[in-house]
Amino acid sequence: MSRLQLRRLRLRVQTEAGPHGADLEFWPGLNVLEARNSRGKSICTQAVLYGLGMEAMLGPRHDVPLPDAMTTRLRTREGAWARVLESQVWLEIEGVDGRVANLARWAKHPTIDRRLVSVWDGPVLTDGGAYAQHDHLVRDEGVVTREVGLHHFLAGLMGWQIPEILRTDGRTTPLYPEYMFALLFVEQRGGWSGLQALAWARGEQERPTYDPT
Repeated sequence: MSRLQLRRLRLRVQTEAGPHGADLEFWPGLNVLEARNSRGKSICTQAVLYGLGMEAMLGPRHDVPLPDAMTTRLRTREGAWARVLESQVWLEIEGVDGRVANLARWAKHPTIDRRLVSVWDGPVLTDGGAYAQHDHLVRDEGVVTREVGLHHFLAGLMGWQIPEILRTDGRTTPLYPEYMFALLFVEQRGGWSGLQALAWARGEQERPTYDPT
């Protein structure tokens, strides 16, 4: 059986006025994130997708799908605006057999490629400590089929056998995780009304054709 549980989310932003950030802890089962408007709910949910390398389900553009507070500027507690210099998303997840991994991905950095995701094989955010570390790529060709791809790693962590589906030219292609993850996030006003348009927005492949037989 496949399994993926969110454990912790950490957002870190370095601005010209100093560091800022937030930490969220998730529990097994239903988690409800409640706050007033403009308090960071959207940043947190979008950061989960970004940390998992699933932002292609939000659209075909390769821009960071995070609000200005993670990429451009944020308002400090004193009410002043501060320019964002660097920002990073950390996400701790648990897969099958209790296997835990921490993912770290830069949202803004002067030199590090945003397609790079660093992975630690252990509960770094929860317990700290030193663990084996390896790097993977997202938004790149072969992210499911090659070991360097993050989604190849996630499929193993989740115990997920990636199926092959038919393309319009008769060839097969992996069923990319963005298609399924789009079903797990529901927009509060539109629901799943934009799901199809978002799912086909992946720029690296053609829209798949399903064979009902």
